[in-house]
This record gives sequence, structure tokens and C-alpha cells, in this order.
Amino acid sequence: GVPIMIFKGKHGYELIRRDILETVTINKKNKIKEIKKILELIQSNLFKNAKSFTDSHTTRANDWKELEYISSKRGGFIKALWCGNVPCAKEIREITKNSLRVVIPIKSANKCVHCKNNAVYEAIFAPAY
Repeated sequence: GVPIMIFKGKHGYELIRRDILETVTINKKNKIKEIKKILELIQSNLFKNAKSFTDSHTTRANDWKELEYISSKRGGFIKALWCGNVPCAKEIREITKNSLRVVIPIKSANKCVHCKNNAVYEAIFAPAY
């Protein structure tokens, strides 16, 4: 939807921020500058809220038992090291119902959370709904 609703009022323009439902009155002379500023504030607020949500719903699994536990008891996003082999990812999905969502290449001597081969990715696993 639209991030701002604008209404022409008696003393200028009334803007309603849809992210926090705040009404602001701005004058006609500075309307473009004020709208740009408010859009930047909305963008910053939405990003902050999304980041906070993601961080609070992401748990690191350092080994297979942690991954299974997080998967069955906590849910959300699971960050773990992964070898990059498709059969390994399929086994993780079959056992935990969590599939790959994001993979980030790493240079590490650590092992895959599931098969213990050398990890080449930090991966985020999550269930498909």
C-alpha cells in the first residue's frame, strides 16, 4: 500500500504515516522536502523493525543436535554451517522440515552441521509454510 496518505487541509497538508499512524501537518511551501524526509523516516523505521524481527527469530545451531532441537522446539530461522552438497540439504529438509533459504559463502575450516564435511556456506534454514 501507500506509505503516506495526504489530505489538503485549511492550514496546509495533513500527512498520515501508515507505518505508525501518525498525522503531521506540513505547509504548502516545503511539501516536497517534508515528504522526502518523512519517506526516509518510514524506510528507516520499516528496516529497523524487519531487522529486529529477523534477529529475534534467528537461532544459531552449532551442531546437529542443536539444529534438531531448535527445529522441533523453537522454530524460526536457523543459521548453521553447510557443506554445499544437495543430498545433505535434502536430508536436513527430510528430517527437520527446514529447507535452505539463504547461503553465504565462507572461508572456514569448520564442518557442516549435518554431515561433518568441510563447510563452504553459512546457511539459513527455515520451514516452508
